[in-house]
Amino acid sequence: MKTIRLLTLSLALAGLTTTVFAKGEPASADLQLRKKIVSLISDVDLTPMEHYEQDATIKFLITGENEIVVLSVHTASDYIDSLVKERLNYNHVRVHGIKKMTPYSLSVRFVKES
Repeated sequence: MKTIRLLTLSLALAGLTTTVFAKGEPASADLQLRKKIVSLISDVDLTPMEHYEQDATIKFLITGENEIVVLSVHTASDYIDSLVKERLNYNHVRVHGIKKMTPYSLSVRFVKES
């Protein structure tokens, strides 16, 4: 009985591994999307930020019109929350291979320059 369970588990893991590695293109599309998002929220004034570093997890989706819609920003800073929403909401992005109307999650760290 243990042998059957181990065989089933190993086949399931092998299938999962094959599926993950077979989908190389979405990873590059996700990387391009990340770069576009980071470019939109970089080069901002972080002097009002309370701490030297601040982490944020941004949950968003891309509409059928290629607009970013921020669903939520999980951060301890109200300033970062409003900054991300102001910079990203309804901005157009064109990245080939992304799924429309699919929630994405992106972790970002904001660091003040000294």
